[in-house]
Amino acid sequence: MTKAMVRENGVGLAAPQVANPIRVIIARLNAGTKDEVIVSMINPEIVYFSDETVKCEEGCLSLPELWGDVVRSKEIIVRFLTEKNAPLTLKLKSFNARVIQHEVDHLEGVLFADKAKNLHKKKAEEEEIAV
Repeated sequence: MTKAMVRENGVGLAAPQVANPIRVIIARLNAGTKDEVIVSMINPEIVYFSDETVKCEEGCLSLPELWGDVVRSKEIIVRFLTEKNAPLTLKLKSFNARVIQHEVDHLEGVLFADKAKNLHKKKAEEEEIAV
């Protein structure tokens, strides 16, 4: 999954996107910074959504060239198991929180296009990092 995500310049990928019906996601947290780290989350559960929301344009590796504005919570708390079966809880904000919300949606059978407003196509040279 990591190779596929990196090859496509994505910041997250859910197992169902690569035809694997398990509750696993991977994400590049702090993408594009010196603190970037790829995290695998097994059975992730978002246990807190802040009331404060932010609208931002999103794309998706499953829907290439399609972009739209999605409103998501600014901060979340997510619980999951690591690859070593250790429980972990993270409090995430801003773009990191957005990525995890997007990927957990995939596990629930929800695509960003189901939530997006102003859906439109972009050419490859215009595309930002897809979630």
